[in-house]
Amino acid sequence: MKKFFMLILLIFLVVTLMFFWEGYTKGRTDYLVTKKDFYYSEDNGNTYGNRRIKFEVGREIYMQLQIEVETNVSEVEELQVSLKIPNVNAVDAYYYSGQKITPVRDNLNGVTIYTFTIATNDTSLFFFKFVPTSPSVVQMELDFADPVPARYDSINTIEFVTSK
Repeated sequence: MKKFFMLILLIFLVVTLMFFWEGYTKGRTDYLVTKKDFYYSEDNGNTYGNRRIKFEVGREIYMQLQIEVETNVSEVEELQVSLKIPNVNAVDAYYYSGQKITPVRDNLNGVTIYTFTIATNDTSLFFFKFVPTSPSVVQMELDFADPVPARYDSINTIEFVTSK
């Protein structure tokens, strides 16, 4: 008899927790960054790869960035993302559709900041062209604005070297 009451109590607790969990999660949008990949080109943007991390100072670098944020809702939402690149002169940046991305130069910190918009539940593709200004190890910061959790922000490290 005692086992029967314990089983009834356990079932009651499980059903109660499920009820509260459903109420807690209902209407809440969850965000999951499924792609944030950097690719580089040595041939003026004709082909891209993700293996190279050293680039010559003074030579144009072509970079492709792919981002995808999935949600648990079917409605498309626009999200803000920023990419900060130190020690570069911005040359060109644009969406895959051809729309230009205007960078902001923070001269105090020596950083070029690109801010752009992505749509949820779709892959967004961006192209950047810039010129390294001095030899250094560069940490590019990719930051997602709220409501995307900060744990998805990332750093991609490349190196600018002098020619031999």
